[in-house]
Amino acid sequence: MFRRLAGMLCCLVLGSPLAATAAPDCSLGHPARCATVNAVPQSELAAAVTRFVGSERVDYFRAGRPVAEQAMRGLGGPPDRVVQLPGDRFLFSACPPHDCGGNAVALIVAGDGRVLALGFSSFHCGRQCDIERRHLDFYVPQSGDAAQLVGWLTEWARGPRVASLVFRPSVDDGLEGRVAIHRVPG
Repeated sequence: MFRRLAGMLCCLVLGSPLAATAAPDCSLGHPARCATVNAVPQSELAAAVTRFVGSERVDYFRAGRPVAEQAMRGLGGPPDRVVQLPGDRFLFSACPPHDCGGNAVALIVAGDGRVLALGFSSFHCGRQCDIERRHLDFYVPQSGDAAQLVGWLTEWARGPRVASLVFRPSVDDGLEGRVAIHRVPG
């Protein structure tokens, strides 16, 4: 009886979406091998995001926390499938665990694993969250193809997947006036 139950459990686990994301050769250096951001080793992801954005403190999901910490929080929840973009680029995205209602993070990486851009959809939670208005914050390099990266992040943030997470569509009224572009060295 126990063997039969263990065999059924094994098949259920191996057939689950979580098993499909656990590719042993998935890494930022090989983003095409990753099904979702959750398959990327977290220490590798955290180091790459920290190198890209530094240690600035912001109020996106939590008050006064480092950008990289908030990005990792957002990327640690329910993930979306990796999207291959033109030019050997990949968009990873997810929303914070138990806090998806319009909150989300996207990360664009090059095929060689370099972080190219980082985007947040949030309610700017300082002393309290601005629950009536969603904000977009995009981190892109000072040089290079920043306009293209902002375009892809905007498409992601305004797209059907993130929109489906928003509790009230009215939080997006005037959203174009709440988009901040942050330039990072690189």
